[in-house]
Amino acid sequence: MGLFEYLKSLDLFVDPSARALICCHQKCKRAIPVARGRPTSHLAYHSIPLPERADLTKLLDIIDLKSPDELGPLEDGSLAIPQLKLYDGYICRKCNKRTTDLQLIRKHNPLYGKGSCPERANDSSPPSDNHIEYVYLQTWSLIHNRGYWIVEHNGTTIRPAGGQPAQDHIESVQKREVERSRKSADSNTRMLCFAEQSPWLERTGWERMLQGRNLVVL
Repeated sequence: MGLFEYLKSLDLFVDPSARALICCHQKCKRAIPVARGRPTSHLAYHSIPLPERADLTKLLDIIDLKSPDELGPLEDGSLAIPQLKLYDGYICRKCNKRTTDLQLIRKHNPLYGKGSCPERANDSSPPSDNHIEYVYLQTWSLIHNRGYWIVEHNGTTIRPAGGQPAQDHIESVQKREVERSRKSADSNTRMLCFAEQSPWLERTGWERMLQGRNLVVL
């Protein structure tokens, strides 16, 4: 078994560009420290049997990896890394502060009280959430490194204000409206069957002339 196949069997992943070791277990989905056998100890937390992780430290020694505190945030707008946790994030439009805590970003606005946004210290506007932008964020590790960057997820960096539930609701409404429009179009374009046609309708050709029109309005 090759090194990367072995790591995959342990739910570990190496990001080659950042040289980060990522734990892909659902509880983590973050970069983990690599020094002094700590990955092996970390897997014990996930109840991985010792025989399965016994060779991990030796194999990782041949790779030049970085610990989370040595990693810098990626460029904003980067594609989301599937192995890292994806966060519903917030940024301040004025000073670019970013967090995953909605209440924290709200209190960041001085208009709400003891805010710390330097760009709004002298702002006399009424309190609002206009300074908040809803984005997707990732970080290498909440424990060792909270340097967030904005990521592209499903083709966008901006997320709906209510998170995924709100997005699901919007999509369901859109689908209902499309279906309603389709049914309405079908009813307006339906041709009369032979039994419904009178000789007068057949002679005048009104049915063909009015096909596609809203007959209720007419």
